[in-house]
Amino acid sequence: MIFESKPHPRDALATELEKQVEAFVAAGHRIQQIQSGIGGQVFTDMAAARQYQLKKERAKLAPALLRQAHAGQSLAQAARNLKINCNRALLIAQEHDIEFGEELSSHESCSGTHSR
Repeated sequence: MIFESKPHPRDALATELEKQVEAFVAAGHRIQQIQSGIGGQVFTDMAAARQYQLKKERAKLAPALLRQAHAGQSLAQAARNLKINCNRALLIAQEHDIEFGEELSSHESCSGTHSR
């Protein structure tokens, strides 16, 4: 009795998992094969709600950004005029198909790596 070995906890977990799988299949469900690298649920309810809220806030800024684009402003100038981050202005422009008449791409004008 003193030298009796305990079952390994991993074995107990494997046995319990096998019982759950058997009960699942017996209930008429089928097991799906999911490819490696693919997750299940991407957003939790809280994350999805926050993303929706941020998108609504960006949609409120879209008309002002569109007016800036029609006025001939660059993306970086429009972002400064609206007092928002240039990358946020770029995201709004992409979401609402707003085009700025610039020689440089929108990403380059936000990065500040080109000479003015």
